[in-house]
Amino acid sequence: MKNASKWLLYSGWGLFLISFGLPAFNTNGSLISVNSGTYFGWRATLECLKYSMFLDPILMCSVLTSLVMLATGLTMMDRLSGLKRFAPYLLSGCFALNLYPLFVFRRLGIGYWMWLASFAIVAVGMALSVYQSDAQFKREYGIRSVPPGGI
Repeated sequence: MKNASKWLLYSGWGLFLISFGLPAFNTNGSLISVNSGTYFGWRATLECLKYSMFLDPILMCSVLTSLVMLATGLTMMDRLSGLKRFAPYLLSGCFALNLYPLFVFRRLGIGYWMWLASFAIVAVGMALSVYQSDAQFKREYGIRSVPPGGI
C-alpha cells in the first residue's frame, strides 16, 4: 500500500512535467484577446505571466499554482511534516482555481487536461502518504483510537 502513494506522486509529477511540452489551448474563438494559435504548456505559462499583471489576476494565480506543484516535492522530506499535512488541501484548492480556463477557452488541449489532472493525482497521493505515515506512527508506538462510547 505504501507504494501506491509513491506511484501516485511520481505519476502526478510526471504528468505535470510532460504537460509543458503538449498543446494546452487554442486561442481561436476564445474570450481573451491574445495572439491566436495553439499554445504549448511552457508558452501558455509564459503568456499567463506576461498578460496576468495587467489583465487578469486569476491568470497570475494559475501560474503560482504551478510553483506550488513544484514545491510539493520539498514536502516529502521528513522535517516538513506540518507542511506535508497541509499540502493536499492546498493542491485541491489549486485544482479548483485551475478550472478557470474551462470558462475562457473553447478548445483546451491534452496538455491542459494533463496539467489539471496532475494536481488532483498529487493531492490524492500526498493525502494517502499522510494517512499511511499516521497509521505507521500509531502502530510503532501502540496508540489505539478511543472507542466512540469512551473508555
